[in-house]
Amino acid sequence: MGIDITKTTGSSATISWNPETDDARGYLAFAIESGRLENAMSAFGTPAVEDLPATQLRQIAQSTAAIQRELERRTRAMVVQLKDRDGLSWAEIADILYDDPSKRSSARAAYEAGLRQTGHQPGGPIQADTIHGGIVFNNGTVVTGGDTD
Repeated sequence: MGIDITKTTGSSATISWNPETDDARGYLAFAIESGRLENAMSAFGTPAVEDLPATQLRQIAQSTAAIQRELERRTRAMVVQLKDRDGLSWAEIADILYDDPSKRSSARAAYEAGLRQTGHQPGGPIQADTIHGGIVFNNGTVVTGGDTD
């Protein structure tokens, strides 16, 4: 990753990136140019939501929600990669996402949402007598169960 955030003073920072390699779809540029990143940072930095200016609350909430949705979509896609490509267990993924390895079912829910949004099954097409994300296809019978790892 070539995105760099450099603290320049006690209360200033500079964001640098390469548009071709770090933001090919322009999401970061749009978040900055539209004011969404600035608004979301306002929400992130305030000690209490009640302290946000009433005249800007709607715009800050909208910007924060838009960025959150995009980050959630990206997180789900990364969870699919962590499980299918890297072979991490549900506990390992839960620890990464929630700092709590016992939240395996939440990690699995993020994985399943990632599958739905990316439109593919783990490990390729569904085959009989194989495990696909905790679902076993056994001679035409679908068997679901707990963690497979």
